[in-house]
Amino acid sequence: MRKSIALLSSLLFVAILFGCEVMKHEASSNQNKTRLMIVAHPDDEVLFGGNELINHEYYIVCLTNGDNELREAEFQNMLDKTKNTGVILSYPDKVKGERSNWSKEQEVISKEVEKIIITGDWDRIVTHNPQGEYGHIQHKKTNEIVTNVVKELHKEDTLYYFGEYFKKDDIAFKQKKLNKQEANQKREVLAVYESQKKTLSKLDHIVEYEELVPYLK
Repeated sequence: MRKSIALLSSLLFVAILFGCEVMKHEASSNQNKTRLMIVAHPDDEVLFGGNELINHEYYIVCLTNGDNELREAEFQNMLDKTKNTGVILSYPDKVKGERSNWSKEQEVISKEVEKIIITGDWDRIVTHNPQGEYGHIQHKKTNEIVTNVVKELHKEDTLYYFGEYFKKDDIAFKQKKLNKQEANQKREVLAVYESQKKTLSKLDHIVEYEELVPYLK
């Protein structure tokens, strides 16, 4: 009898927890937002889509580092600065110093992404491109997950990818260049990610370039 009560209590707790998680997405995403951006790491949203976030209202979902107090705080500062809303989740970034490929988490992440997408009436869903910009495995996985969910929900017309990445010496690059004011505003927002200053300095050559590419069926 006691075992049955304990089991029922555990199941009830899980149900409540699951329900609260869904309600969290519903409450925070349905605040007149029609644009959704899903990224792998806090700072990706600004690096690849900062001008878009500054000029439009977005609900921003970051899949990793919600369990990192500093990164989470920086993400919240970004939301305040761009006057957007969002959520930072805690899927693994690095495990024992090694970058996770999400082999164990991909199915769960897909279900989470699906829950988020179906709780809103999105006319634009933005995420990483298939190349993962500069080849980052978690960027690629985010693209794969979001694209598959969007296709399953038959919302392909709403899907956009970040523009093609280029190296600093790639003179043949053709992505749209921001004007000086736009680039400066983007850098101001990017500056909230103080913990990533060293990494972001290596990618500064792409800050002035930004483009969203519609998904091609």
